[in-house]
Amino acid sequence: MMSFLSQAGLILLSAFLLAFSHPWSPPIISRSQNLIADHGLQALLAWIGLLPFLLLAKRLKGGRLFAAALGLSFAYFFLSLFWINNAIVIYGNLNLLVSFAMTGGLSLLMGSMWAFGLFWGILAHRHTGLRLSITLPICVVAWEFIRNYFFTGFPWQNLAYSQHYNAPVLQTASLWGIYGINFMLILSNAVLYELIQWRRTKQKEDFPRYSVALLVGLVGFSYAYGVVMMHVNDRREAAAPRLKAALIQGNIDQDTKNDSYRFAYRILDVYQGLTLQVPDDVDLVIWPEAAYPFNVPHGSTHMSRVFSRPNSTWPSRLPWHMLIGIPTYERLPNLKKYFNSAFLLDPDMKVLGSFDKSHLVPFGEYVPFHKFIDVNKIVPGAGMFYPGTLGQGLSFGDYRFGALICYEGIFPKSRASTRISESSFLLILPTTPGTVLPARRINTWPSTASGPSKRARPCCAPPTPVFRLGSTARAVFASAPICSPARS
Repeated sequence: MMSFLSQAGLILLSAFLLAFSHPWSPPIISRSQNLIADHGLQALLAWIGLLPFLLLAKRLKGGRLFAAALGLSFAYFFLSLFWINNAIVIYGNLNLLVSFAMTGGLSLLMGSMWAFGLFWGILAHRHTGLRLSITLPICVVAWEFIRNYFFTGFPWQNLAYSQHYNAPVLQTASLWGIYGINFMLILSNAVLYELIQWRRTKQKEDFPRYSVALLVGLVGFSYAYGVVMMHVNDRREAAAPRLKAALIQGNIDQDTKNDSYRFAYRILDVYQGLTLQVPDDVDLVIWPEAAYPFNVPHGSTHMSRVFSRPNSTWPSRLPWHMLIGIPTYERLPNLKKYFNSAFLLDPDMKVLGSFDKSHLVPFGEYVPFHKFIDVNKIVPGAGMFYPGTLGQGLSFGDYRFGALICYEGIFPKSRASTRISESSFLLILPTTPGTVLPARRINTWPSTASGPSKRARPCCAPPTPVFRLGSTARAVFASAPICSPARS
């Protein structure tokens, strides 16, 4: 009989391997120079990380099996989401114990979905006679789908995101999204487990030939398809029309941004000053989500008076178009609605098009059971936003593009998807460091730490714009401020 400490050790080993397969987690270790992460080698851990748990699970039944699955899932998400503690302590001004409790609660909520997938996958294998390599991937992916849309969705730390440096596999997101990649990762772990069991029983069990063939076929196809598509994308990129864009990085301290009513003109001065340094031959200047520090009426048609003020050097006519993130409001007889919006402006500051964020952040922009939960101490104004209506793409000149705001970029299917379907390229406005993602070579974060000591952690995980690139087969621009102490 295996001791409790041995069982806990196997569970934690699996949790650590899965968490470490994401280059920005877990804490402390990921603060190195990332000699492993820079080459994408951490991604390999996702293909084997479940093995210690599966070897333990063979000895467990019923409640003990579910407890082990829940323990693994909780530890995986807690290690991966450790950065949330920084946000709660530094910007929520709550003590560390409360921070750990809240992070633990979120990890438990997300982990319970994973635990059900693992538990039912193993039970289905035991009671149906089907191989674990069939039941486990199906059940885990099904529960991952539920997790992605529960309370409008918590898709953070999908295991597929560990492969965002794996360019060939990433291309298959255009065929089956993150769910197909998730399926391959879980299948790999299950097949390796079956091979170990086959060896342990001295080959008394049947060799899992069909499972091995399925894994080899899927992985082989993925790499072959990916390599071909990378060459196709190179040709498409060479033949595609060029858009010259300037992504403005405000570098506004998060405390200052949270008190935008007090520091509004300071914030605006930073963005306007950086914008006026943009060369005249640029086509589009992009500001991040909610970069404009004032609320403006919903449905505004002109922004020249909003941007102009006494002693301002802001010109009456600009040499480029602009896309800016801006909070808007709509007055109703008994209600004032706020929206997280983006405006496309022409050189005369006329609004050519706009859209509102339609998929809001749970417990941030909208609060489930808001009558019983007050999160304003953590996120000022939390829960005050309303989702936008169905929006179409934006266009100017010969360019037509889809745009998503931060959290919307995580979801492959949402009301925002209609903005992308007929677009030439995709723009994502998150509250994270900005990145231009070309069709083949992908550069994301300058830092891959689990969480920041001085930087604010994003609400969109870094790989999500990369997976939008893979799933939409379009070039992606991602713009946002670097939330470290302002040096302006």
